Amino acid sequence: MWWTVNRWASAFRLFGIGFFIVGCLIMGVLLGVWLDELVGVKPLFTFLGLAVGLAAASFGVYRMILPFLGEGRRGREKGE
Repeated sequence: MWWTVNRWASAFRLFGIGFFIVGCLIMGVLLGVWLDELVGVKPLFTFLGLAVGLAAASFGVYRMILPFLGEGRRGREKGE
């Protein structure tokens, strides 16, 4: 029974990572479009916002995946 709880917790954590990626990308693009409208330079800030959103998503996903990687290493060290 304990393994089903771990699977559900892992599944929800992965869903959260997916929503985090989408949120970072959407926020970056929306901020870029807003700045483009404000300044009057059309594609420049949209692409910069996309790049910043992608960088934030990459760093955040890396930080969120670290516990998964740690659990795998601990299991191999214990011989499981």
